[in-house]
Amino acid sequence: MISRWRRAPGERQLTALLAMSMALSALGIDLMLPAFDEIRAELGMAEGATAVTGLITAYFLGLAVGQLVYGPVADRFGRRRALYIGYAVYGVGALATTVAPSFGLMLLGRFVWGLGAAGPRVVTLAVVRDRYEGDRMSRAMSSIMAVFILVPVVSPALGAGIVAVASWRWVFGVCVIAAAVMAVWALRLPETLREEHRMERLRFAPIARAARIVVSDRRAVAYTLAMTSLYGALTSYLGTSENLIGDTFGRPDS
Repeated sequence: MISRWRRAPGERQLTALLAMSMALSALGIDLMLPAFDEIRAELGMAEGATAVTGLITAYFLGLAVGQLVYGPVADRFGRRRALYIGYAVYGVGALATTVAPSFGLMLLGRFVWGLGAAGPRVVTLAVVRDRYEGDRMSRAMSSIMAVFILVPVVSPALGAGIVAVASWRWVFGVCVIAAAVMAVWALRLPETLREEHRMERLRFAPIARAARIVVSDRRAVAYTLAMTSLYGALTSYLGTSENLIGDTFGRPDS
């Protein structure tokens, strides 16, 4: 049984594993949206106060900063190690947010949580690049994204269900459990970084040279600006959707 568990996953299971690892970042956002009212009430905020959306902003800041770190770490120490660092930081951030006694500490926990969420996101893309090329890479990413986009659809309903039967803090606690489950599942993930592609040492100079190549490529810059615009719209919606739907359209239950 143990030897069978340690056997490398097939292509379908690998796709599912990578998709769910990447989906941890979305789970950390969408699961908490139905808990805003309960968070305001416990922390003494006014009804409809928008300050609570700082929990989303802090998470996105951590997610953005973390992606700059995990790439070099994954190239130096391997994909598996970087992935498990991400899982660990994700779990610690989620747990800290769960037990935080004040809003300020919750924001700090959310930032750390975002730093952890960046790990699985970066490593997923790296593993796909290691394993596939050309059309196979496109198909793999399409399959991963198909699974990934289901999480924002399901998570708010799951979060609402948790809030209906338990404390809002369990919304964050579920993410700790999810990270632990993924860490166990990822034991089957083999190391995909080839030795000849491994970075010998973490040094600033080669990382800076690689960054210059990216920022000097017009296509890369264009895609970056496009993704920034899309994420700007997404973040704005996430931060305002509760008040927009509840106050403007008079459908708070929805």
